[in-house]
Amino acid sequence: MESNVHTPEYMSNSGGFLWQTVSDTADMQIEQCEPYSHERSPMTREEALSDDAVRDAVTLKTSPVAVIRTTPYRHLMIIMFAVFGFSNQLQYVAFTTIVREAEAYFNVNAIAVNVLSLLIPIIYVVGVVPGCYIYNHVGLRYGMIIGAGTNAFAGLLKLIAVWAPYYPLLVVAQIFVAIGQILYLSLPTLIAGIWFPPSERTVATAVASLMGFAGMAVGMFYSPHVVSLPDENTQKEWGGLMGSQFGLSMLILVVIGICARDKPKYNPSQTSTENYKLPLARFLKAQMRDKNFMLLTVSFGLSVGFLSSIAGMLTQLLEPFEISEEISGILAFSGILGGAMNCGVVGLCVDYTHRYKLTILILTAIMIVLVIIVTTILKVVKDFNAVAVALYILIPLVELTVLPIVPVVMELAVELAYPCPETVPTTLVLASMCFFSFVSMMIFSFILGDVPTTNSSFYCLLLTLCVSVASFIGFFFVQEKLCRHVEDDALDKAVAEEDERGDDDEGAKAANDGAEIHEKRMNVETGIAASPPDD
Repeated sequence: MESNVHTPEYMSNSGGFLWQTVSDTADMQIEQCEPYSHERSPMTREEALSDDAVRDAVTLKTSPVAVIRTTPYRHLMIIMFAVFGFSNQLQYVAFTTIVREAEAYFNVNAIAVNVLSLLIPIIYVVGVVPGCYIYNHVGLRYGMIIGAGTNAFAGLLKLIAVWAPYYPLLVVAQIFVAIGQILYLSLPTLIAGIWFPPSERTVATAVASLMGFAGMAVGMFYSPHVVSLPDENTQKEWGGLMGSQFGLSMLILVVIGICARDKPKYNPSQTSTENYKLPLARFLKAQMRDKNFMLLTVSFGLSVGFLSSIAGMLTQLLEPFEISEEISGILAFSGILGGAMNCGVVGLCVDYTHRYKLTILILTAIMIVLVIIVTTILKVVKDFNAVAVALYILIPLVELTVLPIVPVVMELAVELAYPCPETVPTTLVLASMCFFSFVSMMIFSFILGDVPTTNSSFYCLLLTLCVSVASFIGFFFVQEKLCRHVEDDALDKAVAEEDERGDDDEGAKAANDGAEIHEKRMNVETGIAASPPDD
């Protein structure tokens, strides 16, 4: 049986561990390894920026670490990050279920209200690479603080905007929300890689992602219950809505500022991302040239990007079927919340089986069947009450299958791109999602117009169905190469065999060697070693 696990091609002659032959069977036996030489001198900064330095940094990342240990603090880190994501996505969707109220209060049209949501994905696409460089230079802790700070500042601007009322200030506020999202969306896999062992990574990524989905669900649900036409659309209601978002984001900023850390004292696994200050531009270019990775990226962007736009414009899509904003909000809330919970369940299964591609294909196939049923009902059934009942069941089920695809694809992208820093593949797949989300929202806004009809809603769903089928075909041809997984297994096995052979003196030497490897890795990855004096 052919294995779905492969060793990265560029590690075949890297020097730290020489991977000469990898079996094609499921056991993936490593036939020969050569130990890393500890006599090597630290690199200068000039050398660290060369192409050879990238390969050497990869080599160092594959060397066994002396101490592997998890810390309970990892749970606090993922909780803080998840709550930050909750607040960010809460602000993202604040206007999606109160379109008519926003039109009336700020004296704008529906397209202007949709722009408030359209800004988020397009700014993510434009700003995601600078966002990676922010983390590359300031680290995880200060990156989280900056992200939470921009989120809190956006909440303050919105609060000021509703007291004016002044629509352009809302646009500026949403730009800051988008900046906060740049510093949130790409990081679940990075935090999972830094703080969590391999057996918990997919679940950790799912937990970090699902809280963002939960924020979207709550935002869609509670906005129309605070602000509504005709009587509850005054400065008082809008102030309460935006004030609550600002208060929550400020509280999160304070907690992150006090408690966030860059990394644990000990690595939780052999392939843990201890440092991520590597030449990102070269890694980005390498992944952009990887056809298999780009196939995964585009397929994911098409399917989830179009369906996220459907969720964001659900109120307008269901308006021709006499479904109120409150009901649309409840449907979005129940579906997204259910999908968020399903992320954890799917994450547990994937952590156990490591069948990323099969999981994605199953979820996508179920989603396509459900979208076919919804599209058919909207076209064939003329009784709006019957349509409403069917949608109460089907829309939550669609979201139940779509949302778990996100963390699974993120983890598969990291596996395909290993040993790239986790932010690189995650950034690219999410940028694809945001790009296609922006494109689809523009298309849907044009199709629906200011007054949606049953036919225009049907055309939006039909287009989404066609795109989903195309994405399924793309997923089918993705080659599942679990580079990080096989590396974990190989290094764990090497360390275990060394422990069995070694005595106490050898164990002490291994610990010292591990410390030396750590120091050399720091020099290579950060480029902080001083240049030698000129002769």
